[in-house]
Amino acid sequence: MSKSPSQHLGRRSLALLFTLLFALLLAPCAGVQAQAQSQSPAYPSKPIRIVFPFAAGGAGDSSIRLIARHLALALEQAVIVENKPGANGVIGMMEVARAAPDGYTLVYGSTTSMAANVSLMKKLPYDPVKDFAPITRIGLLPFMLVSTTTLPFTTVKELVQYAKANPGKVSFANHSAPGHVAGVMLAQMAGIELLRVPYKASSTALTEMVGGDVSIMFIDIAPALPLVKAGRIRALGMATAQRSALLPELPTVGEGLGMPGFELVPWTGVAAPAGTPAAIVQRLNFELGRIVSRPDVKDELARMFIDAAPSTPEQMAEWIKTDIDKWGRLIKAAGIEAQ
Repeated sequence: MSKSPSQHLGRRSLALLFTLLFALLLAPCAGVQAQAQSQSPAYPSKPIRIVFPFAAGGAGDSSIRLIARHLALALEQAVIVENKPGANGVIGMMEVARAAPDGYTLVYGSTTSMAANVSLMKKLPYDPVKDFAPITRIGLLPFMLVSTTTLPFTTVKELVQYAKANPGKVSFANHSAPGHVAGVMLAQMAGIELLRVPYKASSTALTEMVGGDVSIMFIDIAPALPLVKAGRIRALGMATAQRSALLPELPTVGEGLGMPGFELVPWTGVAAPAGTPAAIVQRLNFELGRIVSRPDVKDELARMFIDAAPSTPEQMAEWIKTDIDKWGRLIKAAGIEAQ
């Protein structure tokens, strides 16, 4: 039996009535959502500050300034890099650990500040695991061993021979935890005496090495290579397990010692204060990962002698934990006492 026009009209009216009621119920929710969005502007809505807890100069400083320029373009917001050196990175790390967890204060961490300091200091005033939210690793910085030209050795083997023949006359500059550990490891493995001379900045140590005030030093390649090419200091070896593709002609320290196993490759990465919203961490991870993976940026980093090595936040968190244990073992084996 066919239905009358009045029955069709009744059903249409009823459907229209339900549609209107449903819309009225949703209206307050839409209003609340719009109000919440207006009260919580999209990130970022103001300049971002990245703290580099060491002095200006060197590959670490140059690389984060490169990354910051590209990040500013990606986020359409200013990104400012501030150097906060002192106490082996502690001053800068503490400033970020105490900052508001809102994504506007970040730190460019490293092997020294986020791993080795745990074993180098008796009372480290921050916890690299609990006080920070990892965002991404940026790169690996192979170290090289360089020396003054005022002493007669030109290879690692000759350095060892000279140090054995002249006990107490060879010093090593130390401006970071990796440099400290590397110097002690070299002395132990070669059976020689090296006098440690601490510096706040690698640039100062290099200047004094040119003048002959300090004998040798482990340092990232970028700040040292121009002085090597100019003949003002010497390159003796790479602190890597195999010869580096960055300087394939330079032997490893292990080759010079005649024994394998000498390897120290520091890293860098970006982190935020603990408690930073996951959405902000993920946004920064995405943008930074995309930047570091770009061929032009990778090439620029390579010219700074940095191997690009981005990661997920979870991978960086695991890397930090693993490195804390690794450097703890190295520092203990080197006989370095916490200060």
